[in-house]
Parts: sequence; C-alpha cells; structure tokens
Amino acid sequence: MSEPEQTERCVRDRRVRKTRQRVIDSFARLARERPYDMFTVTEVLEGADVGRSTFYDHYRGKDDLLHSAFAMFHRTMTDCFARELNDEGADDRLEFVLEHFHENRALFRNLTSGSAAHVFARSTERYAALLATHLEARGAAELPVSHVAAMLAQAHFALIRDWLESNPPSPASAAQIARAIRRVNDAALR
Repeated sequence: MSEPEQTERCVRDRRVRKTRQRVIDSFARLARERPYDMFTVTEVLEGADVGRSTFYDHYRGKDDLLHSAFAMFHRTMTDCFARELNDEGADDRLEFVLEHFHENRALFRNLTSGSAAHVFARSTERYAALLATHLEARGAAELPVSHVAAMLAQAHFALIRDWLESNPPSPASAAQIARAIRRVNDAALR
C-alpha cells in the first residue's frame, strides 16, 4: 500500500471511530434517560448528528448497536478472565468496569429489560463463546468447554445483574463482586 493510500485509510478509520463514538454516546445518553423501548434510532441519529445511511453503514439497527455496547464490556471481562487463566494475576480492570456499571445502574437496567432483554441474552451467549476460546486453550476439562463457558457467563451476569438491580441497593462493592466472580471462575476450573 502506498503512503498516500495509508494516509487516506488512516483518516477514514479515524472518521469511522469518531462517528461510531458519537452514535454510542448519543445512544447512552438516551438510555440513561429512559428505557430502551422508549427511544428510536431517529433520536439516536439526531443526538449524534449522523445521517441514517451513515448509521446503517455501521449498524444493522438499534439491537446491533446495543450488542456493540455489550461487546465492549464482554471484551474487558474476557481479557480479565484470560489474564487469570494464564496466571498473569488479577488486575483492577474488572473492578473498574464493574464500578462504572454500578455508577450507571439506571443505564444498565434500561439496557437489559423490556425488548432489550433478548439482546442481552444473545450477548451473554456470545460472551460464553469468547470464554470458551480461552478455556479450549487451557486444555481438558471434566465437562465440554461449551458447558463450562455457558455456566460461567450465566453466573457472571446473574451476579452482576442482581447486584446492580437489587432494591434496596446492594452494600457490596465492585471489588467484592470482582472477587466473587474470580472465586466462581476458580471453582468452575477445578
């Protein structure tokens, strides 16, 4: 690839990242204000100052955008899981992400209930698939890897969801939830 082509590609990639970020920011603003079912793609586009065709160049629809938002969270959790599997030790990234979700509990509730619940469920299946790739690299287990990965994904999100949605609010900290997730992982991997 020639230097001018590389420069053009770099500029295009930067524009794509900025556009996606504006769309995600607009989506998050709306989701903090009201449930997922109560706002439209048109409102997301207006908030992002992005045209409809540009939006559909990046996403198939509102559910795809929601899945994309969950995917960022899953990548972080999967990375933490992989580091621990490889004996690189736990770090504070998982706690940081959990704290962010705790600070944005209303957003989480709005993005995991109503018609968003089916996206959350599919997203959890994709998270299990990410976990499975790391478990397969680890080697033999008593159960098929897909079963262990599904169990871990469900356990992680059941704990997180209960923590974030409890009423009255849970006294547990993000650090305590992260430790509990690590204990669940350790128990499942023994």
